[in-house]
Amino acid sequence: MDVSVRMLRDEGELAQAWELDRIAFNNRPDQREGWMTHVRPDEVHGVFVGPELVAIVRVIPLAQWFGGRSVPMGGIGSVAVAPEHRGKGYASLALTTTLPAMRDAGQVISTLSPATTRLYRGLGWGLGGFQGWRRVPCRSLTLLPAGSADAVRRAVRDDLTAIQACYGRVAPEVNGFVDRSEGYWAETLGRIWDERYVYVVEGDDTGHDTGEYNVIDGYVVYRHEPDRTGTYRIRVDEVVARHADAAVALWRLVGTSSSQVRDVWFAGPPEDPLLLLLPEQDLSFEWEMRWMVRAVDAAGAVAARGFPPGLAGAVDLDVHDRQCEWNAGRWRFSLADGHGRLERGGTGAVRLGASALASLWSGWASAHTLRRAGLLAGGSAADLATLDAAFAGPTPWMPDFF
Repeated sequence: MDVSVRMLRDEGELAQAWELDRIAFNNRPDQREGWMTHVRPDEVHGVFVGPELVAIVRVIPLAQWFGGRSVPMGGIGSVAVAPEHRGKGYASLALTTTLPAMRDAGQVISTLSPATTRLYRGLGWGLGGFQGWRRVPCRSLTLLPAGSADAVRRAVRDDLTAIQACYGRVAPEVNGFVDRSEGYWAETLGRIWDERYVYVVEGDDTGHDTGEYNVIDGYVVYRHEPDRTGTYRIRVDEVVARHADAAVALWRLVGTSSSQVRDVWFAGPPEDPLLLLLPEQDLSFEWEMRWMVRAVDAAGAVAARGFPPGLAGAVDLDVHDRQCEWNAGRWRFSLADGHGRLERGGTGAVRLGASALASLWSGWASAHTLRRAGLLAGGSAADLATLDAAFAGPTPWMPDFF
């Protein structure tokens, strides 16, 4: 039978896509309504064998913060293939088809949380940032400074707008954080509000200067989960705070459950500021992985992100990209006044592939690290130093998973 790839067209095909997603990810039947509500047919690329839908890839229109700037991003999710059609290359076919579509939509990068690294690396995605669950003894949180404890209160659903605003003020400072749209908030915290405990720290700013009222300085979102001890543990989805006093107040609030809770699991960065405040080195990793990123439009990705304002320089690159021919070839990367440019030309002194370019671009791997891994070749010591300085920063991370 003929094999074709196209966007889904209607609710009937979306229902078939849900079934593929349910089988692939062991979704519960009660999740169907939410999935069907928040996923649009025109977000899903489908592989059809004759009339049968056998594989899907969803592209979520998002953006991600890098260097203090919001970079348009296509978030890859729901990569699913019918069991009887696996191993035939249909996932790769669908993913490859998303690349020109994302480029046409202005999504200059693409990010995903991989179930398998090999597949995506072969298509040009590279390690881009950190995701993980860390563990801290609940009692240790009670030993933190009090911070803004008097300003903590239980949130109500009407606080969601202020929570979004708080996140929006903090997110530009963290490489890798998702620039969350209204729809994204509705699909995530808005949809599960009644299943979470949410607390906020009231802010000192009344909003007279900004026009924003009910301003908060931080929030925590967490849930209770069964524990092997017969009690429960706390899993913190995210803690976002504008300053340290708000952060420690929220962590101390979580710690008030220490008479019943032994361990707290939380999503956090690899270099967590909490470790600087705890009296002992009590943080440990429960689970970790690296999300992956791809330059869909290499020139657009360089132009969109921010760079250190005090740096200037130029390096000639030769990029190998089999899936996105518009990225392949010789380029001159230049940097000045906090802005980067990637323009055709140059000598091609530094040679690298699409996945290595992605890891360099995000700041996950330095040019020197990529060279030691055999993923970057050529260039002078000055070239590598320029690239390292341009993309340097804390390890990108995000609490989001899609």
